[in-house]
Amino acid sequence: MKRQFTEDQQQAIELRDNNILVSAAAGSGKTAVLVERIIRRISEGEDPADIDRLLIVTFTKAAASEMRERINAAISEKLVLQPENEHLQRQSTLIHNAQITTIHSFCLFVIRNHFQEIGLDPAFRVADEGEMGLLQQDVLEDVLEEAFAKSEEDAVFRQLVEAYSTGKKEKLLEESILSLHRFAMSYPWPSEWLKEHGADYEFSSVDELVHSPFMRYIMEYAGNMLPEMADTLRQCIRICEQPDGPYMYAENLEKSCEALAAAGAAESFSLLREALGRVGFDRLSSKKDETVDPEKRETVKQIRNGVKKQLEQMREQFFLLGEEALFEQCGQVSPVVRKLAEVTIRFGERFAEKKREKNLIDFSDMEHLALEILCRRGEKEEGMAVEPTAAALELREYFREIMIDEYQDSNLVQECILRCLSGEDAGRHNRFMVGDVKQSIYKFRLARPEIFMEKFHNYDDGTEKCRRIDLHRNFRSRKEVIEAVNLLFCQLLARSLGGIDYDEKAQLRYGAAYYDGTAKDGETKNKAELLFIERSEDPVKSVIEQEAEVIALRIKKMMREMEVLGEDGKMRPLRYGDIVILLRSSSGIDEVFQEVLGRQEIPCFISSRTGYFETSEVQNILQLLRVLDNPLQDIPLFGVMKSCFGSFTDVEAAEIAAAFPERMRLYKKIKKYGELTDALAEKCRGFLEWYGRLRRQAVWLSIRELLSKIMEETHYLEYVTALPGGKQRRANAQMLLQKAAAFEKTSFKGLYHFVRYIDQMEKYSMDSGEAGTQDELADVVRIMTIHKSKGLEFPVCIAAGMGRKMNRRDASAAVLMDVDLGMAVDLVDPVVRVKRRTLRKAALSRKILLDSQAEELRVLYVALTRAKEKLIITGVTDDAVKLLQGKAGICRREEVSLPYSVRSGAGSFLELLAACIMRTEEGRELLAECGVEMGDPALLLPGGIACKIVRNRDLQEESMAEDRRNINDAKTFKLNLETCAVETEMKEYLQKRFGYLYPHENLQKLYAKTTVSELKMAAIHNRIGVSAEEMAGESDDGGKKLFEEEVPAPYLPLFLKEQEEEKISGAMRGSAMHRTMELMDFAGLSEAVSGGETLCYDMETLERDLENWCGEGLLSEEYRKAINKKKILYFMNSSVAGRMQLAARTGKLWREQPFMLGISADRLSEEFPDTEMVLVQGIIDVFFEEDDEIVLLDYKTDVIESPEELAERYRVQLDYYEEALARLTGKKVKERILYSFYLGAEVRV
Repeated sequence: MKRQFTEDQQQAIELRDNNILVSAAAGSGKTAVLVERIIRRISEGEDPADIDRLLIVTFTKAAASEMRERINAAISEKLVLQPENEHLQRQSTLIHNAQITTIHSFCLFVIRNHFQEIGLDPAFRVADEGEMGLLQQDVLEDVLEEAFAKSEEDAVFRQLVEAYSTGKKEKLLEESILSLHRFAMSYPWPSEWLKEHGADYEFSSVDELVHSPFMRYIMEYAGNMLPEMADTLRQCIRICEQPDGPYMYAENLEKSCEALAAAGAAESFSLLREALGRVGFDRLSSKKDETVDPEKRETVKQIRNGVKKQLEQMREQFFLLGEEALFEQCGQVSPVVRKLAEVTIRFGERFAEKKREKNLIDFSDMEHLALEILCRRGEKEEGMAVEPTAAALELREYFREIMIDEYQDSNLVQECILRCLSGEDAGRHNRFMVGDVKQSIYKFRLARPEIFMEKFHNYDDGTEKCRRIDLHRNFRSRKEVIEAVNLLFCQLLARSLGGIDYDEKAQLRYGAAYYDGTAKDGETKNKAELLFIERSEDPVKSVIEQEAEVIALRIKKMMREMEVLGEDGKMRPLRYGDIVILLRSSSGIDEVFQEVLGRQEIPCFISSRTGYFETSEVQNILQLLRVLDNPLQDIPLFGVMKSCFGSFTDVEAAEIAAAFPERMRLYKKIKKYGELTDALAEKCRGFLEWYGRLRRQAVWLSIRELLSKIMEETHYLEYVTALPGGKQRRANAQMLLQKAAAFEKTSFKGLYHFVRYIDQMEKYSMDSGEAGTQDELADVVRIMTIHKSKGLEFPVCIAAGMGRKMNRRDASAAVLMDVDLGMAVDLVDPVVRVKRRTLRKAALSRKILLDSQAEELRVLYVALTRAKEKLIITGVTDDAVKLLQGKAGICRREEVSLPYSVRSGAGSFLELLAACIMRTEEGRELLAECGVEMGDPALLLPGGIACKIVRNRDLQEESMAEDRRNINDAKTFKLNLETCAVETEMKEYLQKRFGYLYPHENLQKLYAKTTVSELKMAAIHNRIGVSAEEMAGESDDGGKKLFEEEVPAPYLPLFLKEQEEEKISGAMRGSAMHRTMELMDFAGLSEAVSGGETLCYDMETLERDLENWCGEGLLSEEYRKAINKKKILYFMNSSVAGRMQLAARTGKLWREQPFMLGISADRLSEEFPDTEMVLVQGIIDVFFEEDDEIVLLDYKTDVIESPEELAERYRVQLDYYEEALARLTGKKVKERILYSFYLGAEVRV
């Protein structure tokens, strides 16, 4: 069926020979209009155009591809009806070479066809961001090095360095130059812009200063704020004049109001400064009157205090200094600003030279080189006047019409290029521009929505040859969504902040008639929701996690209850794939949401995942590469040691680090430790041998070959695949190979430059995100950023994270920049090291803040207009009632839009949304439910948003209700199954699916891993080989841990705790004795008299050692109390202790040696096959080497009657220890000794 267009859409499609600006609201069908205009342009009329004679510019490659496909499909449809039409046949051929493209691709087209006009080698290559970052850094270092070399003769440069290279911010000067250069490149002629604004602080007189653009901006800002402050106080006066109002405040308020009005009428900076000094807020009357409503009294006080605070802030920011002092301040700063501009210009020139030398261009060059080919800067007028070159005139003649999509995101360079091509200066009107300034959200890419707004306000409906057409009928969303959006943005958007008044003309109008009749009368399931989530006091649960839990439960409820309109026009149950969760920024938040939703068994996918370089599987490789490049980097080397490449434990790494002086590099410590003879030394030698071999190979292997070799030798891909999330991890690791291949196409070579290349990508957020492994069409909940969602639509949209603070860092940078107001810096006194904010910087900071706030409002608009059928908004706050009550003053406002100060000063979206609902029935009912009664508002707006406060108890109740529902569903299903309510076919399937019997049932009783202690206990009770069932009943704790975690003790009342402390368990006593023997320094003890004689170790020495160990945190006080000192002394003066000392002195004593031993399963029970293996693990107390053979020693604290009983009890344990030592050392165990502290005797087994 042929699509029906509205009257406005039809006009946008058919109007010719005009510059046309189409202001197309969200969901208004702008893409369909643009495609239809193109189709009719090439197929209808007396002189239809060829498709390649139209220049069609889109914002993204994906949009260009979709546009080309749509046009091609439309041409094919027309050819079916008119197969003999030669013109359409030609269009079907030309479509493949038509300029349906992004602005950068078109610029590249211009450069490739006119390279000779700018002296560019036609074999140029487009460099990637990482390569440009390296080249940029190298050039900047060279420029600064030259400047430093001449600094003795350049006092101003020294002053610049002192101002921007302080303490923790050594790189501040470099960052400022790069930032300034990047900003200047958004201007058509960057060097001219820098030269012009390098003189921003130079004024010949005070009069020139006070009439400068930034001073006019301050006056304009004050002109906006002061009348509003006066209006706010007038609202207070009206409250005072009510019968129960605080009438005694009226006179004071009237006086302040008059002073503010007088200040607002001031025509100069000095007069305004004087007038503000006269504005006073005298003490309010303390008169008491019982007829006065206390709530109204408090409301007036709060509103007045807010105005007072705003005025004080304005004075401090802009009006502390007089004109003469400001003039002097500018003179102090001027040389530094000019020098900064000069250095930046020099850097830009050198950077351009270096790129020409290497025959490279970047994305910014595409625009500027195309501009150089097409345009010359006009000399007749100031500003952005441009004159076309011969190349531009040739292309102008060729293209019959220029169509620009997403025009609100254009910048000044792009505007100049398209203006030159259109022929406006020659009286041609052939530009068709489509966009929506309310969706301009790319300021961080230096987009200029002001370009759109200038035409929006200048192109009147009746202006000849310049027409504006507004498309406001929304064909995407249900009425409930549109009502909610209109309710919010009629209060939030205004020309003073946002660039456009959200009046009746700008508001969305319902156009999706296909929804009519799909909802039952009185049904509210599609009503928009605003959830104020109060922060939980749970210290373990983060704010993000709490919000994610609320959303997860809400999703589960919708999945049970909600239906949406299907493609066939009929209602169907909601699917997970219909839902999107939108976030202002991801930065780790999306991963928390994914984890929480996963716990609730909700399938989800992060569409705009970042953090690729932070993933462990990538970091492991990058750290290894850094160390291969330079081993003297302790932190990366420690990471490699701990990773799968080194497999060193924390204890081993600490032992290596502690063995040598603190200042020694870790790499040298590993080498030195490798010279020793113990097991750890052997591990160090093996690691160094592998590392050295790789480092030698890194010299001649390409980066990709080196990475491939590392992954193959270590089976790294198999290793990461075996980890949780293995599929994603493997893809991430393989993606590193792709990045290596991309690097090898650059002009840089070698490991050193690849490490720098990756560092640049990390530093400047060139993060393409983790490798994609999810099918885009899968039935999963999408989690994405608002920017990522632009242009998309979803049946259910959840705008989350609305309580998070807005990012305002741009306004606090060292150097602030604005295309109109120029540059601004602080005044830094290099002598006393004091920094003062200049007035220009205060002005630019305010402008940047307001521009950012306006963009945040547009971001919110984009987020909320993605919803087709259901909109849910969530945000976390400390106290929802307090937040809402804080906006009470708004209820007295008669204008629809919120006060300018509220819109410009809000710290989060949730603050703005709270203010918006205060004048609706839903908002007031919400407060009433909380016991807060508000008076009637001066203006009651139509509602449309269901508001709710979600507290922690609500979350817990809902979670428990969800659990009950799951249990009930399971019971119902079981009952249906038992009563044959389930179909026979389904029943057979379930029996087949869940009735499967595992053929190797007996192996389920087999331990995967056990401990020597378990086997010893089994031997004592004579159970090995008797019963596999009994064996399976043993406690399988996964074996003894090598490093025990500290387990918190259970809470005991004080009277029980005192009794408990008096008792020391046998287990604690044994652990304490073992720990003491582990700490004993045998090598440092006094010499033995001769072999076999006792040591010189007495109680005084023991007490001193215990004191030292406790002081160093090596031995706890509990353990100190638990040991038996006499028994320790008895052992220390035994013959075996003397043998241990002799071994320690030659480095042949080992203590607390962990091991893991594989044994065949049939050694546990005949029921198990000998083909299965069980891992046995344990820790050997002591072994030492004598005459090239091993002596095994194990301490025991058991209460035992005889040496024979002890030997029998631990024979099996020592058997396994002996077997493990034989495999570990390759030497014979000549002697096995149990030392019984209880008996004070050595027992040979």
